[in-house]
Amino acid sequence: MALNKEEKILKATIHCIGKYGIEKTNAQTVANHLGVAQSGIFYYFPKQQMLFDSLIHYIVKVNHTITTQHLEKVQPKSSVEELMEHLRGNLLWAKKHPDQVGVLLLSMVRAQSSVPMRKLINQILENGQTRIFRCLENAIAAREAHVVSDPALAAAAIHQALTGVIVSYYYARSQTPTIDHYFNILQLCVNGLVVDRVGQPEA
Repeated sequence: MALNKEEKILKATIHCIGKYGIEKTNAQTVANHLGVAQSGIFYYFPKQQMLFDSLIHYIVKVNHTITTQHLEKVQPKSSVEELMEHLRGNLLWAKKHPDQVGVLLLSMVRAQSSVPMRKLINQILENGQTRIFRCLENAIAAREAHVVSDPALAAAAIHQALTGVIVSYYYARSQTPTIDHYFNILQLCVNGLVVDRVGQPEA
């Protein structure tokens, strides 16, 4: 499917950030890469903050699409399995789009000195944590599992582990042929917080 003009600009922005860094990437840099006038960028993104905000939302959308497609493919049979496959889907995204991972990492650093960026990144992280929390809630409600600690705290810990594992994979991906090693780390984390009851007799 052909890319629309906005998506072309966002993909070009990802490329420029990877090449020049986030501080040196602006409408002119992106325009030069695409071989168009700067006005062509401003037509869709009148302000640089709008460009970067749209870029983050675009990356989240790609992540969501890949994760959702993976879940539809594997069709998990329990909420605990859904949680694990959700985590694997995020790793598949990191493997397929390391450039997008890099942009998110740089954005997290930039968020320390930018209130608008910090609010956006915090909202994205909160949404990711909520997705994990809902899986845990469903598992508990269906008596598939119980959580060692408070479900909200467990969801936060699992989400932090996922973020850390993605960062580790990003920096070591050239030495690591598969994502299985990192998925196993996440499995250990979840096993330490969530006791899976599937297949076990009722107490």
